[in-house]
Amino acid sequence: MDESDEVQKERAANIVVGQRVEECKVALAREMRREMTSCEAKLWERLRRGNLGINFRRQQVIAGFIADFYCHQAALVVEVDGPIHEAEYDAERDRSFAGYGIMTLRFTNRQVEEQIGVVLYEIRRCVKARVAAAIEKGEGSEPTPQQAAPLPKREGGQVVDIGFT
Repeated sequence: MDESDEVQKERAANIVVGQRVEECKVALAREMRREMTSCEAKLWERLRRGNLGINFRRQQVIAGFIADFYCHQAALVVEVDGPIHEAEYDAERDRSFAGYGIMTLRFTNRQVEEQIGVVLYEIRRCVKARVAAAIEKGEGSEPTPQQAAPLPKREGGQVVDIGFT
């Protein structure tokens, strides 16, 4: 492992715990948790409490950005995109997440509203693949709800737009 891999692994390990977060971001994330959109609330009901066999956090601050849902064990961000969409901001955020090896899955409000089963299937499939890849590389083990497996190195820092309508 070269020095850049070691630095990235250290950054990824501390992406949530130990990161410096501005108080205004903490307050905004807290407010966003209280005032989720109906589609975010619908998806959260199915992701919370380890319902998919793995923990997700909602409105998680990561590298100064707020992700709708974040799974540390799978290094996965799930975004629910509404009608107003800031493509440049989203691209910047996705690049930042990718720098930590975090993959971003995007779904539209319509997909969550009308095809929640397919959305959950895609999230579950992605989680299983990413956790299995980390285990295969010797960077983790089967996660338990309280255990956070290490993040993948560089692979997987990508954005996937699931276009199934």
